[in-house]
Amino acid sequence: MKRVVFVCTGNTCRSPMAAALANHLFEMRGMVAVVATSCGIFATKDTRASKNAVAVLKQWCGIDISEHRAKMTVEKCLENAHIVIAMTMGHKNHLCELYPDYADRVYSISETCPMGLDIEDPFGGDFEVYKNCAGQIKQCIGSIKWEDYL
Repeated sequence: MKRVVFVCTGNTCRSPMAAALANHLFEMRGMVAVVATSCGIFATKDTRASKNAVAVLKQWCGIDISEHRAKMTVEKCLENAHIVIAMTMGHKNHLCELYPDYADRVYSISETCPMGLDIEDPFGGDFEVYKNCAGQIKQCIGSIKWEDYL
């Protein structure tokens, strides 16, 4: 099984949406040997996904992340990953400083996606802010040449 890990700050918005959208894409493309998970650099363990993240994915894509619980980024998350995709260059730099042994598998989403931009934190925003964020994530994930990384 190949593992993709998405990382953001609190693991309640961007990275859980990214993991859910990636798993949906992998399923649609028949990539059954690939699974995506998520974690956060400053996550509070077991915090639920934000209400707007849950609502956007449910209404927009039919994906249910209501059971998601935040988890902190630890070495084991990186150790078991084939690729780690951070939502911003700042996240990537932080991960590479903390875990230099895994730096070769850590990328910012802007490095993997032709759009070339960080995914800004929607935390505290309304439904439309989350929908725009999820749209950016979905577009990036759909454009990644996964065969180059897995």
